[in-house]
Amino acid sequence: MKKLIFLLLSCYSISVHAQQDVHFSMFWNAYNVFNPAFSGLTHQHFGTLTYRNQWDGVPGAPNSVLATYNAKVNKLHGGLGVNYLYDHIGFTKTHDANVTYSYHLQVGDSGTLAFGVAAGITHLSMNPEWIPPTSNYDPLLPGKTRDINFNMNLGVMYRYRNLLIGISSTSVTKPELKLKNWNYTKERHYYLTGAYAFQLGSRFELKPQAMMQTDAVQINWDFNLMATYNRRFWLGVSFETGGTTGSVMAGWDIRERFRIGYLYEKSWNVLENISKGTHEAVLGILIR
Repeated sequence: MKKLIFLLLSCYSISVHAQQDVHFSMFWNAYNVFNPAFSGLTHQHFGTLTYRNQWDGVPGAPNSVLATYNAKVNKLHGGLGVNYLYDHIGFTKTHDANVTYSYHLQVGDSGTLAFGVAAGITHLSMNPEWIPPTSNYDPLLPGKTRDINFNMNLGVMYRYRNLLIGISSTSVTKPELKLKNWNYTKERHYYLTGAYAFQLGSRFELKPQAMMQTDAVQINWDFNLMATYNRRFWLGVSFETGGTTGSVMAGWDIRERFRIGYLYEKSWNVLENISKGTHEAVLGILIR
């Protein structure tokens, strides 16, 4: 019962105060979701399917599924992409679907500056099961309800050889979803990302990556360091400041075309004693 009460309070805290965008620790597999300028920027074809089971063992904890695909389209001088995100936490479910476009501008001999836009819909539904302390039902408690609205993301990315940096904003239109006894506004989120690959001989590569995420109320930082062998096998560690978590990850890029990856994340906060950790897995196709 204490776990359930804690989770319900956490759900309301997240919806009112905390950041609303779904967080993926292996964010480099999900660039196109929060920065549409990534479409077609690094690969001819880039598609991933990611599953995240957050706070395993805690009833009602977040579970997320992300499917994303983008491709370079020379006739459009850029790239096109599509994203679908499903997030389930407590008694709420969110569906986000977007189409993305990125315009690529050549800068010098090796640089590319990309400008991206994403347009789509956000659908939020709620189906709570309340157990009141008395037999009298409170009409102010939210009931089964849903709504849908238009959404838009914007972003800029710059790529120069082994360097990739970007800045973007999601929910630019701040879509308002009118639910029964509860109006929900999806706040704008802002992202700053950076990555650089250091070549260590002919077989090894060391890549530090960072992402800053904020809703103009609080700031989360993600830092990770990934080592790659022979452009196939990768191993890394990650640290996230917002939730005070640490992660280890490993993966295999088969023939530099197909990706299999897994990440395990541990929290150092109030969830430490009731959660079995967070699991994140990714399957991908990457064709340069």
